[in-house]
Amino acid sequence: MGNTILAHALFACGQVDLDLDKFFSATGNSHIIGTLNFSQLTATHLLEYPNPDLACILQITCIGWWEVLRIKMSYSKWMLENPGLDNFSKFYSYKVDLVFQHLKLWQEFYQAIRDPSWPECDHPDHIKFLPTYIQKEINQSYTSPNFAKPNSSDQLVEWLSKIYYDSFLQESSLIDKVHVLELGQYINGEYEKLINVCQTYLGWDWDQGRSKIFHNKVLEVNSAYLNWLEKIKIAITSIINNHAVNDTFDLWEQSLIIAKTCQFLDQDPHTINWNNIGCNADENNLYLDKFTRTIHYGKTI
Repeated sequence: MGNTILAHALFACGQVDLDLDKFFSATGNSHIIGTLNFSQLTATHLLEYPNPDLACILQITCIGWWEVLRIKMSYSKWMLENPGLDNFSKFYSYKVDLVFQHLKLWQEFYQAIRDPSWPECDHPDHIKFLPTYIQKEINQSYTSPNFAKPNSSDQLVEWLSKIYYDSFLQESSLIDKVHVLELGQYINGEYEKLINVCQTYLGWDWDQGRSKIFHNKVLEVNSAYLNWLEKIKIAITSIINNHAVNDTFDLWEQSLIIAKTCQFLDQDPHTINWNNIGCNADENNLYLDKFTRTIHYGKTI
């Protein structure tokens, strides 16, 4: 959305004249602004690709639900495809410290379920030394994590769910002493910080009428993404309340829903028993159905 917000500023301040009916691409992109912008402003990913020759005057961040939307827009607007079994390496590299991750997850699991009277058990290989009744309880809920590269649909969902979950837990990086505009604020028409930057740093007059015209067009060309986000929210609410998920979703979307649900419930997907049975046979909802029936730490998600 960086180019879109840049185009908004240029249009609202009368720096460019655009035919908005022809300006946006079929996917809602405004990359064409690069060929029309003579103000020396640019939209770029400075955190990912630092450039000492550029000074940042406004940073766009994605928080909460808007990070979910950012992922969707990144796939549709930039990658032009979604992750699947045949192309997941284009999106996420497979790098796992197997020993460290296995030990870390075991320790988190054991500390979460152990009674104060239970002995310490810092390694999964030491389960056999625990009293029989404790071993029985562990075996009912603990499954050794699978760190293999995904080669089936259910493995892809499991792997992507963990990637999305980990990304949700990471705090957004910020550039020091730079104004920050959240994507959600922009979508909701709360972009006073953008106006302030244009007026204070650039000395431009902001035309509210032109601004409203542009923003309405942004909402129109991105309506499919905003409607998609509402479907994701409804699915997550259904899962949290243990209701059926009525919409169908691609595998990567199911992964995203599961990861966001885990974040809300504070339940690490690395420790979920993914080998549950009794799911329906519809692949469009197979893993969501499986997920709602998973026993984890003594409760059903």
